[in-house]
Amino acid sequence: MKTRKMVKKAKELNERTKLRKADPRYRKVLGFLKAKGLLFDETVRPRPNIKLDVIDVLWVAENLEPRVLEVFPAALIHFNKTFFNTQVLPDALNKIIESIRKRSDLDTIYKGIEFKKMKEWANHPLKDKRVKPIRDHKITKTYRLKPKALEALKLKAKAVDLNETEFLERIILQN
Repeated sequence: MKTRKMVKKAKELNERTKLRKADPRYRKVLGFLKAKGLLFDETVRPRPNIKLDVIDVLWVAENLEPRVLEVFPAALIHFNKTFFNTQVLPDALNKIIESIRKRSDLDTIYKGIEFKKMKEWANHPLKDKRVKPIRDHKITKTYRLKPKALEALKLKAKAVDLNETEFLERIILQN
């Protein structure tokens, strides 16, 4: 008797999931994430050029596909113009996204997903080669140089056909 009830319940859950996966929000969110190489679903067509409401993304993550929540911070960081209505993001998720941007670590779990996994996706190389992983983003630093040193830097960089930043990086990384 228990086996029949379990099979019946499993069939009902499967039908409910099929109906939810037919939801256009699911298809849009997963289509975008599939197009960018963050998730895969063979039933969804890639949709690289769409705008997504954060409310829809969070709904899909909570109701259908928890992996969406794992890759969402990386998607928001790399493709921030794709998402609108970002002011509705929960504070905890905002804190996670800021920590990833600043390359700092958190010892937190958000809705069952570790911060470490979310951060890994931000450092994951994507299909879109225009987007660099967070670990490869350049950091702005300011140094005060004397005019003579600056002029020498410009001349030496020009001599090897590099800009000043590339020249300094090459010198630093060679040693």
